[in-house]
Amino acid sequence: MNFHETHLNPDTAPWKVTYGSSRAGKELSLNHTFRWCGRSWQIPAVYLCGKGLVVDLVAEVDPEQIARFRKKWNHTEKLCPEAQQQMDFEDPFIWNFDAAVSVNGKPLTLESGRSICWEPEELLAKDCENDPECAPMLVHYGLDPKKGWLINRFCYPWVTKRAPTVKTISAELARRRLWSPAVPVDVPAVGGSVTVTSPITGKAHTLHVTDCREETIQHTFTEETDAEFPTCRTCLTYTLTPDLPGIDVSLSDRDPDDAPRSSSGETGGIIGGEEAPALPRSAGNPHVAYSALRFAPAESIRWKIAFSRDPHQSVWVNLL
Repeated sequence: MNFHETHLNPDTAPWKVTYGSSRAGKELSLNHTFRWCGRSWQIPAVYLCGKGLVVDLVAEVDPEQIARFRKKWNHTEKLCPEAQQQMDFEDPFIWNFDAAVSVNGKPLTLESGRSICWEPEELLAKDCENDPECAPMLVHYGLDPKKGWLINRFCYPWVTKRAPTVKTISAELARRRLWSPAVPVDVPAVGGSVTVTSPITGKAHTLHVTDCREETIQHTFTEETDAEFPTCRTCLTYTLTPDLPGIDVSLSDRDPDDAPRSSSGETGGIIGGEEAPALPRSAGNPHVAYSALRFAPAESIRWKIAFSRDPHQSVWVNLL
């Protein structure tokens, strides 16, 4: 999806936004500004197109924050997965959120969306350049090129056969849960404790192990194959002081599941190894973590821990 159909010089080509056909949509200039999650946001315009509604949503990115990020991550070599995850976590242009839009009180369903970034020219990394679609948008919307900008475009098809007469437009923005990169942690034996610190809040928590036992699980998808799957895992029960909601912490195995093996002894693809989800729990109850699946009980587990925080409260924006 292109952001627009125009040349880089908007003075010599008309501004044109389309959705579902080559016919330009009708621009409704809004210039609606608001604060959300500590950032300045604006919805400069929406476009009424034959197929649906196009919404442009722009967030200002502090040039000083960009400069600090570039200075820290000015690397040309390929990063290891852990470092890449940390860099993405700190990237001021990575902002995951959902945008729900309603027209005349009826919610629309998002069909597609895209984001592009603008960095001040003096802050661009070596051999990098801004997306060529950014410049016309900065000019059209009057955005300061000395600042950073995260430009989002969302497309919502009409829920009616024909384009409705638009009387009201509203939007709800909700940021998705933010997880820190997982870090190794030396989990002690039952009865032992270790201090872990959340990189999001900076607060230290005491992790106390209350139980550790081996379990054997039963797979339900092995009847139609001659492959053998690992069934052994370690179940760890622990408490945190001060405590955190279960959805705000995830203790998991640093190593992947053992690969399934066929009757001939050959191994197949990895069946697990992804980040373990945080498990829901009632307040005051212990936390529970599981190791990767293996064919025999593991002599030791290399654990890692990640923290998250509740997303900032969603914001409602009445546009029309």
